[in-house]
Amino acid sequence: MYYLADHRTMVSDAVRVDAYARAIAATVRPGDVVLDLGCGVGIFAVLAARAGAKKVYAVDLDDSVHYARRVADHNGVGDRVEVVRGRIGEVTFPERIDVVIGDVRGRLPLDVGGPAAWRGARRHLVPGARTIPRRDVVFAQPVASETIYRDHHVSAPAGGVLLTSLASALAHERRDEPDDAVLLADAQPLFEVDYGAEIPPRFTCRATFVVDRPTVLDAIRLGFEADLAPGISYRSFGPGRARAYGVHVVPTAGRRPLEAGATVTVHVAVECGDAECALSWAVDVDRAPGTWQGELVETGQSLDVVQAGLASHVPAADLADDLEAFVLESFRTGHSVGETTRRATAAFTDRLPPAAIETRVIDLARRRQARTVRRIPHR
Repeated sequence: MYYLADHRTMVSDAVRVDAYARAIAATVRPGDVVLDLGCGVGIFAVLAARAGAKKVYAVDLDDSVHYARRVADHNGVGDRVEVVRGRIGEVTFPERIDVVIGDVRGRLPLDVGGPAAWRGARRHLVPGARTIPRRDVVFAQPVASETIYRDHHVSAPAGGVLLTSLASALAHERRDEPDDAVLLADAQPLFEVDYGAEIPPRFTCRATFVVDRPTVLDAIRLGFEADLAPGISYRSFGPGRARAYGVHVVPTAGRRPLEAGATVTVHVAVECGDAECALSWAVDVDRAPGTWQGELVETGQSLDVVQAGLASHVPAADLADDLEAFVLESFRTGHSVGETTRRATAAFTDRLPPAAIETRVIDLARRRQARTVRRIPHR
């Protein structure tokens, strides 16, 4: 969930907002039907209406989408902006979309459910629909940092408690870029996300760097460049960057000494799921292969839980799951919260306290209502 303060941070990023404003003015044509995907407080929806769109559908899953209604009304375009709360894959529109405006990103373009959101949007588009952005390019840079070396490879005791057993897990962790990060080479592109096409389920890529002086390698910095429209772009890293996103830094498996002229090759694999994407990486030095690191390698879960994801696994019975399935089926067949509570209590009272059953019924009812698509009327 995003709070109003989070959206305030996003809209206060002048580099980001100004670039989108110019791209919307250059892309949206009078009479267009526009989708503002992940609209937040509706800034881009207002800009699209001002650019001449006859209709703008502002869609977001988050509760803060209700602020977009206020923003559209206050800016005099409320009659052309329809605000919809729901998942884009569950939303219907009475017409096809000419332009999609989307900023569904975390620190990397494939985070926070971006691929699923764009896949859901594609089914609403006219042939040849325009997208803002047109593409994102993910870049990498090798980094040296005493902070990263200390935090990920030198496990100092905390309050007298030894943490050396966490060292291998910490090598698979994304983190913020520390203040003492030293960039060892210019940024190189890793892969491109083309929003005009179906986003593939997996990306595999590599980039190679040559260092010009003796140094050490501690991490890889990852950021992106957004191509919004012809001649209009911005970066999440480097001088003049958009500050709403930040960058990810991923540690190497250990500190790697580098001679002048050493070659560093970064391999990256991204597996795109419906909600999140899992990032893995490996770093070779002078053709000596590095070990793979990342979320697909170190999960923090026990082996039996990891193996439960295999196609051949048969899950064990679980009382909480059984209750949830019973309640959801009751809702699906048209029973009210009160009726469902009575039915579930009769079915599970020998195994669960009635108060726990009632609480779970109410929780599930609220969850279903929060996911229900609601069009927020113009007032």
